[in-house]
Amino acid sequence: MSQKISLALEHYLNACEKGSEEQRASGNLGRLKATLSSVDNAAGAKELLGGIINAPDGQGQRHMASLFETVANDPNHDDLILNMLFAASEDGSLLESLRQAMEISTTPAESTGDRENEKTALAEALNDEARGILLYYRGFTERRYDDVKTIEQATKAASELWEQSEAALRDKDSLNASNAR
Repeated sequence: MSQKISLALEHYLNACEKGSEEQRASGNLGRLKATLSSVDNAAGAKELLGGIINAPDGQGQRHMASLFETVANDPNHDDLILNMLFAASEDGSLLESLRQAMEISTTPAESTGDRENEKTALAEALNDEARGILLYYRGFTERRYDDVKTIEQATKAASELWEQSEAALRDKDSLNASNAR
């Protein structure tokens, strides 16, 4: 691994250890990008993803769901998500954890009615867009990586998720949404 990548990983790790969930997700996104740019990217990405899922604070699924939301808003989400899934594809437990985190990140949050917790219109639109993009990749994951279901069941599940994705992205006018549609 090059010195530049090592420095980037150290920088992003520091970002993960301080601040909010949003800062942690941004730091994990930086770590993921730096890891994927290294020579041994699949093994490094698998180790990184496993470390996030098995976070010492017991919030690994939440951290991974936040990372997926952050990745979905990144212009390179295609490559990033596909590389994440590929890295986890040989480890059934890790792949299932990623699938669960995607499900968490695509499940709409209940409205609390608390004005302090309400999202701004822009944040809500970004969240809807990320949700639509992640629904697309959940469909891809159902179709490509589900060994339990028959091909017909997996295709039906994927089609339902892709329809939800299309509905969520229908009115979104961005390059990310256009690519996922």
